[in-house]
Amino acid sequence: MASLKSYLASARSALGNNALAPTWRPRIEFGVLHAEQALVRAQSAAASEALAPSKAATPVTAKAKKTAAVVAESDPEEGADED
Repeated sequence: MASLKSYLASARSALGNNALAPTWRPRIEFGVLHAEQALVRAQSAAASEALAPSKAATPVTAKAKKTAAVVAESDPEEGADED
Protein backbone atom coordinates (compact mmCIF):
# COMPACT_ATOMS: atom_id res chain seq x y z
CA MET A 1 0.00 0.00 0.00
CA ALA A 2 2.85 2.34 0.72
CA SER A 3 4.17 2.00 -2.83
CA LEU A 4 0.73 2.85 -4.25
CA LYS A 5 0.48 5.93 -2.06
CA SER A 6 3.97 6.97 -3.10
CA TYR A 7 3.12 6.47 -6.78
CA LEU A 8 -0.06 8.51 -6.45
CA ALA A 9 1.77 11.39 -4.77
CA SER A 10 4.44 11.36 -7.45
CA ALA A 11 1.90 11.17 -10.29
CA ARG A 12 -0.20 14.00 -8.88
CA SER A 13 2.92 16.08 -8.52
CA ALA A 14 3.82 15.37 -12.13
CA LEU A 15 0.33 16.35 -13.28
CA GLY A 16 0.69 19.66 -11.45
CA ASN A 17 4.02 20.33 -13.16
CA ASN A 18 3.74 22.74 -16.11
CA ALA A 19 6.88 21.33 -17.70
CA LEU A 20 5.21 17.94 -18.24
CA ALA A 21 5.12 17.06 -21.91
CA PRO A 22 1.52 16.99 -23.18
CA THR A 23 1.94 13.47 -24.53
CA TRP A 24 2.66 12.15 -21.02
CA ARG A 25 -0.42 13.67 -19.34
CA PRO A 26 -2.96 11.02 -20.57
CA ARG A 27 -0.59 8.22 -19.59
CA ILE A 28 -0.13 9.56 -16.08
CA GLU A 29 -3.86 10.21 -15.67
CA PHE A 30 -4.53 6.61 -16.76
CA GLY A 31 -1.98 5.33 -14.24
CA VAL A 32 -3.44 7.48 -11.46
CA LEU A 33 -6.93 6.15 -12.12
CA HIS A 34 -5.81 2.54 -11.91
CA ALA A 35 -3.55 3.16 -8.92
CA GLU A 36 -6.42 4.78 -7.03
CA GLN A 37 -8.64 1.79 -7.74
CA ALA A 38 -5.92 -0.61 -6.63
CA LEU A 39 -5.39 1.40 -3.44
CA VAL A 40 -9.10 1.29 -2.62
CA ARG A 41 -9.13 -2.49 -3.15
CA ALA A 42 -6.02 -2.94 -1.01
CA GLN A 43 -7.45 -0.80 1.79
CA SER A 44 -10.78 -2.65 1.77
CA ALA A 45 -8.96 -5.99 1.82
CA ALA A 46 -6.82 -4.85 4.74
CA ALA A 47 -9.90 -3.64 6.60
CA SER A 48 -11.75 -6.91 6.07
CA GLU A 49 -8.71 -8.88 7.25
CA ALA A 50 -8.53 -6.73 10.37
CA LEU A 51 -12.20 -7.32 11.15
CA ALA A 52 -12.09 -11.07 10.54
CA PRO A 53 -11.16 -13.13 13.57
CA SER A 54 -7.66 -14.45 13.39
CA LYS A 55 -7.12 -18.15 12.90
CA ALA A 56 -5.08 -18.37 16.10
CA ALA A 57 -7.95 -16.90 18.14
CA THR A 58 -10.56 -19.38 16.97
CA PRO A 59 -10.77 -22.63 18.90
CA VAL A 60 -9.71 -25.72 17.04
CA THR A 61 -12.13 -28.60 17.24
CA ALA A 62 -10.64 -32.01 17.72
CA LYS A 63 -11.14 -34.44 14.90
CA ALA A 64 -13.16 -37.50 15.66
CA LYS A 65 -10.99 -40.52 16.21
CA LYS A 66 -11.70 -43.69 14.38
CA THR A 67 -13.14 -46.16 16.80
CA ALA A 68 -12.70 -49.31 14.83
CA ALA A 69 -10.57 -50.38 11.94
CA VAL A 70 -12.39 -51.86 9.00
CA VAL A 71 -11.32 -55.42 8.40
CA ALA A 72 -11.88 -56.84 4.97
CA GLU A 73 -13.81 -60.04 5.16
CA SER A 74 -12.48 -62.83 3.02
CA ASP A 75 -13.25 -66.49 2.66
CA PRO A 76 -10.75 -68.39 4.86
CA GLU A 77 -10.41 -71.13 2.23
CA GLU A 78 -9.18 -68.71 -0.45
CA GLY A 79 -5.83 -68.08 1.16
CA ALA A 80 -4.96 -71.72 1.91
CA ASP A 81 -3.29 -73.93 -0.69
CA GLU A 82 -3.68 -77.23 1.06
CA ASP A 83 -4.52 -80.16 -1.20
